[in-house]
Amino acid sequence: AAAAHLVREDSAGIAVTSIVGSLLGNDAGNVAASSGEMLLPMHPLQAEALMLHPAVRALMDSGQIRYLGPAGPVFTATSSVRTVYSDDAAWMPKFSLPVRITNSKRVNRRHELEAGVAVARLFECAGIDTFEPRLGFLHDSAYVTLDISGQAESGFEVIFRENRFRADDTVITVSALTAEPRPGHSSLFENVVRRVARDHDISARQACRRWFECYLDCALDPLVRLYDRFGVALEAHQQNSLLDLSQQGLPSRYLYRDSQGFYLSNSFRARWYRLVPEVVQIRSLFFDDREIRERLSYYLIVNQIFSVVARAGHDGLVSEAELLGILRVRLKKLAGELTGAGREFASSLLDKPNITAKANLAIRLQDVDELAEGGSAIYTHFANPLSGVGLFMAAEQTHAIAS
Repeated sequence: AAAAHLVREDSAGIAVTSIVGSLLGNDAGNVAASSGEMLLPMHPLQAEALMLHPAVRALMDSGQIRYLGPAGPVFTATSSVRTVYSDDAAWMPKFSLPVRITNSKRVNRRHELEAGVAVARLFECAGIDTFEPRLGFLHDSAYVTLDISGQAESGFEVIFRENRFRADDTVITVSALTAEPRPGHSSLFENVVRRVARDHDISARQACRRWFECYLDCALDPLVRLYDRFGVALEAHQQNSLLDLSQQGLPSRYLYRDSQGFYLSNSFRARWYRLVPEVVQIRSLFFDDREIRERLSYYLIVNQIFSVVARAGHDGLVSEAELLGILRVRLKKLAGELTGAGREFASSLLDKPNITAKANLAIRLQDVDELAEGGSAIYTHFANPLSGVGLFMAAEQTHAIAS
């Protein structure tokens, strides 16, 4: 618990005090803030690190912060590690952890807290949440932190992400689907596809093609149309991407998570200012379309869709060239139907000889924290397998995308 004058919080909907109270579950009656205080949930590792900080110790000694100990139901780490889940909780807290995962120290930056709330408001006001029934968002629509003098971030930052899932939901991250299986076992992707084949009495190759078409219906088309109509692109890499497989194993809906990964086109800035003025004040959200195309090419196509293509090839379900051909046909269709930024994006994937990729190994070797102030990702390029020449080369190789 912390003195209310130290607390900074905001929400696009439900009051933060109500969110925090709901996370306590059956312990709500046993843990209470005193008058003039507010409760703050903390990850155990986060709390341990904070209590070693001299400024925090001073606030504890003065009674402005009180450690109340463990409380609430059991939470389990999600694939992002610092976001945790409970079957019975309506919210998934996303904590600041003093650990480095995939190139970056995983702390919530102040601008990320504000961006999550602002984007949630924008999506509701602009009708983006209901724009496409096959596309959904897990908004980071509330946050709480402590404002400790002289610190941009105090370490107490907690983001509250909407939890739409229950224990029996058949929703899975793309990263889990495409992960390398344990020795002697089949991948999760292969198991899903072979179940589709059995249920529909078709071959594994036919099932994989059908699965991939359904996957593009919800993971490609809506995202490109979103960018075309609203100038909003998503950092849709494998871990940020969830698929609803409740329709006999076939993808029926794509869900996106992560307030760090929204790219808003500068060409829409004036429009968004009229709807949600505070969005325009968050400079980290806005990009030129050229840069958006490069990043979307990597996150959506190379990191996510190519991972599915590679998994299918490795599992021997269908050739990579076959799935690349399906993807190319879909991109041609989008390029022909759309008229704005989405058309430019789809056309560039078909025409450009090279495609953007993120140089994760170089980032790690150079010890770059891409999420820290002044840090940035490093991008490179490789031959585009969706171009005419690239598609021919893919047909001549095994695991062309995976290599």
